[in-house]
Amino acid sequence: MANLSPDPITISEGISYKPSNIIFMAVYSYSRLEAFKSCPLKYKLTYVDRIKRRIDGIEAFMGSRVHEVLEKLYTDLKYQKLNTLQELHSDFEARWGREWHDNIVIRKIDYTADNYFEMGRKCISDFYDRYYPFNHAMTLGLEKEVRFSLDPEGLYQMIGYIDRLDQRADGSYEIHDYKCSGRCPEQSHFDKDRQLALYQIAIDKIYTDAKEVDLVWHYLVFGKEFRSRRTSDQLETLKTDTIKLIKTIETTEEFEPSESSLCEWCDYPDLCPKQKHFFAIERLPINEYLSEPGVVLVDKLSELEKKKKAFKAGIEEEIAKVKDALVKYAESEGVSVVRGSAKKAKIKIEEVDKYPASGTKERKMLEELIELAGCLPDVSSFDLKKLAKVVESGTWGSDFVSQIKEFVVKETKSSITLSKLNDKDLILEEEIRD
Repeated sequence: MANLSPDPITISEGISYKPSNIIFMAVYSYSRLEAFKSCPLKYKLTYVDRIKRRIDGIEAFMGSRVHEVLEKLYTDLKYQKLNTLQELHSDFEARWGREWHDNIVIRKIDYTADNYFEMGRKCISDFYDRYYPFNHAMTLGLEKEVRFSLDPEGLYQMIGYIDRLDQRADGSYEIHDYKCSGRCPEQSHFDKDRQLALYQIAIDKIYTDAKEVDLVWHYLVFGKEFRSRRTSDQLETLKTDTIKLIKTIETTEEFEPSESSLCEWCDYPDLCPKQKHFFAIERLPINEYLSEPGVVLVDKLSELEKKKKAFKAGIEEEIAKVKDALVKYAESEGVSVVRGSAKKAKIKIEEVDKYPASGTKERKMLEELIELAGCLPDVSSFDLKKLAKVVESGTWGSDFVSQIKEFVVKETKSSITLSKLNDKDLILEEEIRD
C-alpha cells in the first residue's frame, strides 16, 4: 500500500488521493471487510468492479425506513420537539410510499410487503414505548461519519457511520446501532462484534474524555437491547487483526465465490459460477426449462445413479442369500473350506459375546457398573473392542468379570473369505483326475 502524507482527499468510500502525487489508496469500511469475509467474489464485484444493481431486499428496505424514522425522532428532540408515536408512524408510512420502487425483492414467498410494513411499525412502537421520553443521555451525533486510521502512519484507513452517539450524565459514551434482523444472536456474538468496536477506536481519538464507552445494539424486531465493552488490549488486537485482513484483501488475486445462507440475498447471481445456472433456468418457461442441456444432463446422471443404487441393492441382497446358503452347506457337510471352479471359500463359524446395543436399558446399566468400579478409563469411555479384550485378559478379577458377563448374550457369527485357488489346490485337482 502506498504511504501517503496526511489528510488525503476522499472521492468516495473506497478511493482517496493526495493532490501532490495522485497516489491512490483504499479506504475500508466494516461492511466492505465483511463482504470479503463472506464472499470474495461479491467483494470484487461490489468494490473492485463497482457493478451497481438497483435491487433492494425487502428486509433492507424496511430497515432503512425504520432507521430514518429513529433519526428523525432524535433530530427533532435536539430542537425540543418530542414526536408522538402516531407522528412517527405517519412519517414511516410516508417514507415507505415515497421510497418504494419496482426492484424491491421479497424472497420469502410466505410474506408480503404489508407484512414487512407492519413489522417496521412494530419496531418503532416497541422502541418508543421502551425509551420514552428519550432523555437518558445527550445525543452527540446521528448517522455520524467517523474516519480513522488503524496504524500510526495512516496507511490503513477506515470509515464508518454511527447510528447514534450518546453521552450520559456520568460522562460515559454510548455507541448505538439499530438492527432490524429477523435473527437475534446471543450475548457472545456481541462480545466479539467488530463493527461497533471499530467505531470505538474512532471515538477514543475524537473525544479525549471518552474513558468509558458502551457498545449498544438495538434488535428492534425483538425489542431487545444488548451491551458490551472493550478493553484497550482488545482494541489493539482488533486493529492488528483488521490490518491483517486488509493485507489479505490487497494481496488476493483470485476472488473465489463462497456459498452460504447469504447467497439468497446476493445481488449478483447472474455473475456467480455457483449461482449463474440457477439464475438462468428460473427465467425459462417450463417447456424450455426441461429441455435445457444442463438440466437434461443432470437429470440423466441422476437417473443413472438411481439405477446404480438399485442394481447394487439387488446384488447385495443376492450375495447375502448365497452366503447364508453357503454357511448352511458347510455346516451340513462338516467342512470349513468349499472349493469352486476358480476360487475357494473359507467359512468361519463361531460364537461371540454380544454386548447390549447403545441406547438400551441394559447398555446403560452396564456402563454405570463399569463407571462405579472406576474402570471406565480402561476401556476408553466404553469402547466395546477394548472391553472384550479386558474381560478376556482377566485383569479386572473374576467376580467383577462375572458381573460383566451377565450382560453378555452369545451370538453365532459367520464370515466367508473368498480367495484364489493356489498351486497346491490345482496339483490336487490333477491328481484326482489322474
